[in-house]
Amino acid sequence: MWNKTTRFRDATIFVTVLDVASDRTASTPARVFAIRTLILLESPELEVGYRNLVGGQNPIAPFPMPNGACMAGRSAAITIEGKPLPAAWRDEIHALKARVLANPAEPEDVRTAAACV
Repeated sequence: MWNKTTRFRDATIFVTVLDVASDRTASTPARVFAIRTLILLESPELEVGYRNLVGGQNPIAPFPMPNGACMAGRSAAITIEGKPLPAAWRDEIHALKARVLANPAEPEDVRTAAACV
């Protein structure tokens, strides 16, 4: 299901994906894929895989950086527009990132994915 929605910009899907990404009772993979979808909403020209969003932080880097390094390639995928996104959708994504990164109780892979936003 996630692959069918990653390139569909729609308010209902956005709210649902944001809810899954925020839901501490959701599985870690579900939350990471939700964060991946949010990354692609912000940067639809990118293609980023699950493996690049997980694995913890690399403390050796000049600044804390995900081990997967958030590596992304370029995508020629077409974005399909649905119901317009909320006016402050980017702010909501970055607020989620801040909440996840501020909470050390969050699963490591979710924190790593959030660092890539």
